[in-house]
Amino acid sequence: MTGSGALRRVAAAAASGALTASLLLAATAAQAAQPRVVNACANPAAIDIASGLELQTSLRQARDGDILCLTQDITIQPIGVDVPVLQNASVTIDGAGQASRPAASGEGLYFDLSGDSADSLVLANIEFPGGVLRNNNSAVRILGSQSRTDTLTVSNVTYFNLRTIGSAAGVMGFGTALHAELMGTVDIEGLYVSNTLAQAYAPVVILANTNALR
Repeated sequence: MTGSGALRRVAAAAASGALTASLLLAATAAQAAQPRVVNACANPAAIDIASGLELQTSLRQARDGDILCLTQDITIQPIGVDVPVLQNASVTIDGAGQASRPAASGEGLYFDLSGDSADSLVLANIEFPGGVLRNNNSAVRILGSQSRTDTLTVSNVTYFNLRTIGSAAGVMGFGTALHAELMGTVDIEGLYVSNTLAQAYAPVVILANTNALR
């Protein structure tokens, strides 16, 4: 799938060594399709995912090192506000060029890595297209630990035609497309945001000790 309109490439880096809030909205011209940086689906141990329910079930049962590979476009199933689909495990999600849409109820994917273990999440080759995210939800939201030892890698990921509703006036919410906080390291190897609106905050919010852009 391909998003319409000019793409906005995240192109602002935060200095390492201190907790930093980065609202990343730097625009560039439309980008051509990027080659894969991560090709996790080539791993014979990868688990095929054909629906939102399969993804959410696999994430809830995930063990460190699991690789989840989308075989078609999926839609997230409603599970309730602030209910994580993953808790304290290191997982790779490779979309293989497929898309994940928010639930009709306005929920995205919430990853809770706030436990004591140092966990990592890899998002690669996936699109998060049009949808309405209610009650300040994000298409992808990651909560790290107070020790800030968790890692997020974003490789060739596109968000487009998303918006949030349901935020009270003056209330600071979450990034509409991507919200990652209390992270140790966020490593971005291709992140594109187009036509995505935030009601109370910004399309992309990253709070991490170290942000790396490649």
